[in-house]
Amino acid sequence: MSNVALLFPYLEYSNEIVEGIIGELEENAPFTPLRIQFHPDHAPLVPDDIQGIIGLTSQNLSWLPPLLKRDIPYINCGTDLLEVENVLSVYVDQNIASSAALEHFKKAGLRRVYFACYQMENRFGIIRKALFFQESARESGLKTGLLEIKGEDPHSNPKYLLDGHPTKAVEKLLKDLPRPSGIFCEDDLAALMIQNAAISLGLRVPTDIAILGYGNQLIGRFGKHSISTFPTGGERVGRIATHLMHEWLSTGSQPKAPAPLAPMSVIVRDSTGGTARSLDLERVRRRIEKEACRGLVIDELCTMAGVSRKTLISRYRDAFGETPSEAIRRLRFDRARQLLLEPDPHRLANIASECGFSSLTSFTNFFTRQAGVPPREYQKTIRKETA
Repeated sequence: MSNVALLFPYLEYSNEIVEGIIGELEENAPFTPLRIQFHPDHAPLVPDDIQGIIGLTSQNLSWLPPLLKRDIPYINCGTDLLEVENVLSVYVDQNIASSAALEHFKKAGLRRVYFACYQMENRFGIIRKALFFQESARESGLKTGLLEIKGEDPHSNPKYLLDGHPTKAVEKLLKDLPRPSGIFCEDDLAALMIQNAAISLGLRVPTDIAILGYGNQLIGRFGKHSISTFPTGGERVGRIATHLMHEWLSTGSQPKAPAPLAPMSVIVRDSTGGTARSLDLERVRRRIEKEACRGLVIDELCTMAGVSRKTLISRYRDAFGETPSEAIRRLRFDRARQLLLEPDPHRLANIASECGFSSLTSFTNFFTRQAGVPPREYQKTIRKETA
């Protein structure tokens, strides 16, 4: 029986792929696996009596070319080694993932989207992904940009993340970011760094910044807001890689390269779906926040969400503790009070119009119901109390 090295770095994704490999081997056992974990900066010790390698490596590893010269079957998982002969790659199509991320943000009602990643130098796969994401966003009529997180890679030094060092650097990226915006992150760890910085700046997640990760990593599930993410489908990758290695070893010929895999569907969590974990409800909530003072009516929201009035009211109340109508009234009332208490007095007719009322009478009646007193009396009382 042939011996095959399983060459994987210390990553959660590695464990998923290996689980798929082991699962396939337990059913068919076409070769004997030898797992070899490595750090990117240090060449792994691969024995001479190895007949094949299944690994997770990238082109920027200095020790990879000499290893490939050993001319043994090599199947790479998770990324495409471009222009490298005698290597098969099994990987998820990141272009499809980027397109799905854009659709996810559009469904949430966002028109500004960004791609966030660690330092890009010599990281060709990430560079391609970032360029495709931005080009596709522009073609979809969205405003877009790149957020490159400088500094040490937290994957190689977890203490760097736990000490909070990256927060200040990421804060600089977010400080002047238009709101609301959606951010698609290289992985869940980057998404968590973005979230921590956003919270430190007092930004609301997902109201001001909606964050989408990649990889369904354990750390992304337990922050203040759990991270919406793409599962990697690592077990599926591992099983396919095992099939290909078995074919390669048994026939002595390199199999036909498989087509890139489609990504799995987004797991909607707090960071894009809010407490309801529903993009439809989050889009309705955004619409209410944006247009409550523009005469927004419930029927428009029902049409947007594709549900009946009764269903929308029930689901919205369960998610946010108030009905859509109550949210609209609250926001209109808050805006009216804000305008009444500004240093430069506004005419009541102008306040009524800005709060979405067609007449001064309807505004006065609304405000009196909410505050218990008419607008001008409220204004005089508050100013007297704060004088």
